[in-house]
Amino acid sequence: MDKKFYIDYPQEKIEEGSNIYRCSICKEKSLTINGLLGNHKPSCKYRIDIEERK
Repeated sequence: MDKKFYIDYPQEKIEEGSNIYRCSICKEKSLTINGLLGNHKPSCKYRIDIEERK
């Protein structure tokens, strides 16, 4: 069964003092990703690794 949401990617804070995070690999904002694998950049290693395992 495929997962619907992928939230286990490595994250980093965009700036201190805020609660805005991004993928530490492709630098896409977590709010943009919204748990969807396809919202990571196509070159993101996390996305590529998950897609290869499917």
